[in-house]
Amino acid sequence: MTLVTSHRGTGETLSKLRWYHELSSFLAEVFLCVMIKLKMVDETTFDQVIELSLAEQDKRRVASNVYSLAQAWLLREKNQVFPHAIISGDTVVGFLLLTKDRDKKEYYVWRLMIDQAYQSLGYGKEAIRQVIQMARADEACQSLRVAYVMGNHRMRGILDSLEFKSSGPSGNEIVMTLDVT
Repeated sequence: MTLVTSHRGTGETLSKLRWYHELSSFLAEVFLCVMIKLKMVDETTFDQVIELSLAEQDKRRVASNVYSLAQAWLLREKNQVFPHAIISGDTVVGFLLLTKDRDKKEYYVWRLMIDQAYQSLGYGKEAIRQVIQMARADEACQSLRVAYVMGNHRMRGILDSLEFKSSGPSGNEIVMTLDVT
């Protein structure tokens, strides 16, 4: 079946709608960039990070924040593991565990979790963008690596949109890498 329109200007209207959609998406990203910050977990954010929650179906994909903070504490003397609260305004919306390996000249997003109440709003993507900026600002860093559990299509979409390339599977995870030089 073919749809024929005889209304003059339909193409122009669709073009304007696409332009408005692109503009609103761009403005939403700019707003998120201004509104989100990564802050090392400290006494002001610790409880909020612990209280973040995942939807039931996501719990098998991400280790708990308590476990992640315990790992960061155990590895603190190596000065390679950095737990960050993801903050929007005055609210902790997520958690990111970052490692910096000077020997491999890479950053690695070990964990990323966004509270279930704040998912699908762009916070995860913006957090990864900010890590990309940090990595690019560090002359000792050449690449950024992220691994996600197979089947986490949301994370795959975020990484694909930021031009990460698949390095292949590692156990039950897919490893994605971005050259930041």
